[in-house]
Amino acid sequence: MRQLFSPLHHGFIHCTSDRIEPGGRTPNIEPEEWTVRHIAGVAEQDLSYEECELGQLQNSPLKDSRDAMGEWIAVAASSAANSSYLLFSDVHGYGTLFYSFIPGQGVVFAETYQGVLGALESRGADRTVNWTNYVAALTARDQHFEGAFSTHSMASEVRLLSREQALLVTADQIQLVARSALGGSLAEDDFSTALDAGITYVTGLLTRLSEQGMLNTLHLSGGVDSRLCLALAAAAGVTDRFQIRTADPRTWRHPSTLDGIVKDVEIANEIRTRFGMRWAPTYPHTKISVSFDESVALKQTYRSSFLYSLAGSNSHGMALQRIAAIRGGGGELLRATHGSQRLDRDYADARASNPDLEPDAWRARRVSRASLAIPELIRYVRTAARNSYRGIPSDSPLIGFERHYLNYRNRSHFGHARTSLMGNELAVHILSNPWLLRAAQLTPVSSRIEGHVVSEIFRRTAPQLLDLPFESDIWTARLTHGATSIPASSWETSIDAIARTEDDQFLPGHEHGDRNTSWDFSSKSATANMIANNFHLLEESAPQELRDVLIEQHVKLSGELEARRFPASKVLAATSAAAEAVSPKRVSVLMVELGDSEGTHTPWVANAARVGAPSSIWISQLP
Repeated sequence: MRQLFSPLHHGFIHCTSDRIEPGGRTPNIEPEEWTVRHIAGVAEQDLSYEECELGQLQNSPLKDSRDAMGEWIAVAASSAANSSYLLFSDVHGYGTLFYSFIPGQGVVFAETYQGVLGALESRGADRTVNWTNYVAALTARDQHFEGAFSTHSMASEVRLLSREQALLVTADQIQLVARSALGGSLAEDDFSTALDAGITYVTGLLTRLSEQGMLNTLHLSGGVDSRLCLALAAAAGVTDRFQIRTADPRTWRHPSTLDGIVKDVEIANEIRTRFGMRWAPTYPHTKISVSFDESVALKQTYRSSFLYSLAGSNSHGMALQRIAAIRGGGGELLRATHGSQRLDRDYADARASNPDLEPDAWRARRVSRASLAIPELIRYVRTAARNSYRGIPSDSPLIGFERHYLNYRNRSHFGHARTSLMGNELAVHILSNPWLLRAAQLTPVSSRIEGHVVSEIFRRTAPQLLDLPFESDIWTARLTHGATSIPASSWETSIDAIARTEDDQFLPGHEHGDRNTSWDFSSKSATANMIANNFHLLEESAPQELRDVLIEQHVKLSGELEARRFPASKVLAATSAAAEAVSPKRVSVLMVELGDSEGTHTPWVANAARVGAPSSIWISQLP
């Protein structure tokens, strides 16, 4: 049996310390003395992706695991010092290590927010709402502030480990240390070495993935990142094993961006034709009936603990056979993000009239002005924003904004491998490779903006791809060999010829009513009811001095929701995560059978909700 999610699994490490030492002088960590004993999440191992959970004993040298791609957390044990452990995540921080420190007892940790909450509940430990995070996440309307909570959860006692840090735990001390102390890609100082290592890693991974019997797809548009993915596939010699996915402009729902989507598909079709690749068909899917609570729980387990957006439904869809989806997530970091450049320009304008204005104070002002927080609560929004942006240097703000994007928004936006697996799709962001990221970090940001890193990848893999323009005229000018147009093509005809499947059918035994679940509901009404219940629960649990203003805030938001001026999906996610801190929800495990990469049937736990009693992994008692 393979479990897709085990949200209540958690680890516990004994430690008698009464505090966590802040990051200071990093102790000398010799990677050769450390062995990874546990990995949880979706991790690349020997150029193949594996689904792992706490309790499945590993025995991998740290140097072989520290730069693995994927979305995972890990526990490493020292061979040189008894009861010494390192907790860390993948280099991009897509796998989130949630932890809570219990003074004099030790550290509880898990790959999910719910896992740590379950551990605290079972131990009778306090669980309180982080009101600063709650108010800020609930009311913020600044797109650059999305995902800016990936170091603090909705529970005051539960933290999220920064992607820049590891947690060193001994019998009597807990210390935050730099993730770079583990060595590997983060310690590399040569651009060319890092870039070649990244290309070699990714091409080897693509070769191995293409041989595993999955339905192999590659997302291609007219942008830089998706074409980089194709370049790496071409360098691996596996383009004939992948089929192309793209957006069909005729079904696009956003008129303001339709012209760009048309150009995307025109370019993608020309590239596809030149490489002799086929459009990916619509693969067979199935679906299972779920209640509204189950639907919310499925999506909340990993995503909504710092990316607050979810919507409930009465069914959950899954591919009948495993799909490998190659995507370009994280590629913008190889250049420089549009958002960071825009923030840099706006900050420069603001500083022209106020030279002493610091970046964190400026962002706090911007975020709070756009917030829907009532005046009595606006200080919570300012505090959350300043905490998030603290440390950005005023003399090189662009570098700071780029670092902030990497540590926060990128982490929350592309950390969805485990969520995608709920639909039986393996999302592989091949540009989110530690060595490629390191090559970018070794490149001045001004050179990244001009395309130095990505042009080098094209040059070393498939330079012929620069004979065609990009959707962006700017990137066409920066990267291509003077290409200004593409030949006219009948992309409509080729897309119309794609094999289509019938609408998703319910899996036998999982149709509406088969499990006595409450499935006959209006998603809009169910969302409103759950939000109202969450509001009431949080108001009842709030400190007396906060209760009245919290009620006023909730009334204001209810009006915005009723007028459809604010996304209900955001409020549902934020309130549900906060409510979990004080009143954990429990729903039943849902077992389904789906095809694996070979098309055979394997039991899966499809429901990612909190189930039964916590499952504890006592790290100090494991071999």
